[in-house]
Amino acid sequence: MAVIGRRTGWGVPAALMGLAVLGLGLGPAASTSLIGPQSRAPWHHRGIVTSALYATRLLGGSLAVALLALASGHFALQFGIAAGLTAVAALGLALLAPGSTEPAASGA
Repeated sequence: MAVIGRRTGWGVPAALMGLAVLGLGLGPAASTSLIGPQSRAPWHHRGIVTSALYATRLLGGSLAVALLALASGHFALQFGIAAGLTAVAALGLALLAPGSTEPAASGA
């Protein structure tokens, strides 16, 4: 819509209409993505689930803005560095995630 708006002189109104359509589509998805995990978690873990959901949503938004900023120049090198740092962060978080402390059952 913003491209159409630039060609016809409707730049800002077209962008606002596009954002409105996006908000109408993503608004209900945001609430269901919160209610779903909360309903599956025990009552005493709902705060943890909620904060983890909002933290990952914020992290995803920050990474998206950072990746869009990389498009300005030296994209391949900066994207490689960002991807490497993201992989290291994901590996570190996976290693720190709580897991089962019991040994795995043997198949024998």
